[in-house]
Amino acid sequence: MEQRIQGRAPIRLEEGPRFDQELGLWSHDVKNFSWALSLSGQGTSLGCAQKGSIEIRAFGPQSYPLVDKGGFGVKGIQRALSVDSSQMHGWARTMANEIWVDVRGKESRLDLRFMGLNSERKMAFVFYVKAQSAQVGSTIYRPKHLQRYSGDASSVYFTQGADRLEIVSPLSAKMELIPLAGEGCYWETDFLLAYELNPFQSHASFCFV
Repeated sequence: MEQRIQGRAPIRLEEGPRFDQELGLWSHDVKNFSWALSLSGQGTSLGCAQKGSIEIRAFGPQSYPLVDKGGFGVKGIQRALSVDSSQMHGWARTMANEIWVDVRGKESRLDLRFMGLNSERKMAFVFYVKAQSAQVGSTIYRPKHLQRYSGDASSVYFTQGADRLEIVSPLSAKMELIPLAGEGCYWETDFLLAYELNPFQSHASFCFV
């Protein structure tokens, strides 16, 4: 698995140590699910993941509007507070200067706590996913189509051939699933999954199944 950063060569996760406390880097495998986190960067993703042939090529905080690439990701060099082969905990600075996020990754669960959210600058947490299809409830969504989902947060299933990945969140928030073109931008992914962050609800968590 590799982490793709726009405009740069891919970072291959299998190369070198599985964690680096000084740079806040960590990667972990759980059965057939692999993922990585990076507290440091410059407009780069907080992490990436892969299950079989399904790829989350980038995920992280995003300021609105969602099409503003300059509002995505983390910046600066942040040292992890604690890290080992099974977990990482530390702070990341978002591209919105005054907003920080406390990040905890363990097994196949991501826990987040935001500091500095306010009603004047809307924020979301987003996933850029490479897959053949996505499903919310009984409705199936496909890349390069105009049909999209906008409503209450719900479990989302992504499929690619026989592979299947579910993103689950107890977050009580607005969720959007937007099909993409799959080429030329946004890490050449097929779907943008966005969870709107509420300034009065600073915690968010996601499980990958």
